[in-house]
Parts: sequence; C-alpha cells; structure tokens
Amino acid sequence: MPALALLLVANVCALFARAWLELRLQAIGLGQRDAVNLSFLIVPPILFMLLWPVIREHGTVIRDRLRPARLNGAVIARGIALGFLLRLAYWAVLTAWVILRLPLLADGNANPPGYLGYNCPPGASLLLQIVALVITAPIIEEIINRGWILHWLLRYGQTPAIILSALLFAIYHVPATLLMAFCFGIFAAKSALNSGQLWTAVFAHMTFNGLQILDWICLRIVWIPVGQTVPLRLLAGGSILVAIAAAATAFWLVRRRAAEPSPDSPPRL
Repeated sequence: MPALALLLVANVCALFARAWLELRLQAIGLGQRDAVNLSFLIVPPILFMLLWPVIREHGTVIRDRLRPARLNGAVIARGIALGFLLRLAYWAVLTAWVILRLPLLADGNANPPGYLGYNCPPGASLLLQIVALVITAPIIEEIINRGWILHWLLRYGQTPAIILSALLFAIYHVPATLLMAFCFGIFAAKSALNSGQLWTAVFAHMTFNGLQILDWICLRIVWIPVGQTVPLRLLAGGSILVAIAAAATAFWLVRRRAAEPSPDSPPRL
C-alpha cells in the first residue's frame, strides 16, 4: 500500500526533524519544555510537503469526514465528554497503581510532607503548549490516524483496522505514554467509524491533551505516605471502579451512531 508506506515514512521524517530542532533550540538556551512544543510546529509543513501526493489523491476522504455539515453542538459535546472520560479513567488507574505500589515505594523511614499546588508556566509558554498540543497535534494526528490510516486498513476488517491504527498511533508516542495512546486510539477509531466523521475524535483529542497540560504541567502533587492503610486500599478499589465506569461510559458514547446530516445542510454550532 504505497500511500500508507509514504505516510509512515513521512511521520518518521517529521519526528526526526522535530527531534533535531528540539536539540538545536535547547543548545541556544531555550528551556526543554518550550523547545519540545516549539519544535512541534515544524511538523505540519514537513508533513504537508512529503504527503502532497497523498493529499492530492486521497484528500476527498478527509474533506468528507471534516465537512462543516457534520459539525454541530451534539458532536462537540460528545467529543469533549469522550476526552474527559478517557482522561478520568487514566487518572483513576494512575491513582490505584500508585496506592497498590506504596509498599514498594516507601522506605519505612521517611514520610515527606504532602504538597498540592497549581503553577502553570508563564503566559507565552502556556500559549505555545496550547497551540502545539491542544490545537495542532490533535488535528494532524486525527487526520492521519483516524482519517487515512483507519480508512485504508478497513479492507482487512473493522476490528483489525481499529487495533492496527491504534497501534500505529501509539508507536509515535514516547514509551511512557504508549499504553495510554493505544487505548485512546481504540476509542477514537471506534468513534470515527460509528459516526462517519472526525469531529468527535478531534474534540476528544483536544480535550484529552488540554487536561494533560493541566495535570502534567500545571498541577504539582507530592504525596508518599508510609505503607498502606485500610482507607488507602479502599481508595484504590474505588479508583478502579471509577476507571471501569468512565471507560464503560466512553464505550457507550463511541458505540452510538450519529444521524447522518445532509451534505448541503448548514453547520449547527
């Protein structure tokens, strides 16, 4: 499948170019976080140049799935809800994982004081992260992964297409987020197939990444109690139940088939 091969090669080239630019920006004194986000802005023009043959030949696939007539308030709300539910499931799983590993983390002697704070980066740095992670990355990744890749893989069946597209989506992320990206890819692919459009996945991706900025970058938590107690074990069990409930609700959302609007109907915002 030449188009798919070209797309994968273009992704690799864009990632190498981004890594090179990130190192160059850090070498001239830019902070690591700003260098990471600023270097991402080189990805769209590189992909556009390398993928021009794909855009010219298969652009109708994307234009159909991003038609304004497919965008309405319900689609936006469903996408935001999906992104929040998946992030909530991640938070719950992470909480349970930390609590269950406390006997391995605690040394039995030290008990650092707890700390909960909120400290976002300066305005310009935060704006750069929003442009790169909340706007640019979701649009590009949904077009590539849930637009072209998922569409091309459907010839092998819906389930293999969902799993393979999610796997290809995940491998372009850093190792620490591979599982999280794979799970998100499963839900986003299912949503794209059942709704026939990409808007829900785009808004879910934007919401998920926006919450990631809030909890990974702005939120500061230090909490390492010594050992486990019954309340902590109950909290771990409750977190697992929250994760299951959030994932089940997200699955219900993506299983719903949205009504197909008329191609000539105006967007309802």
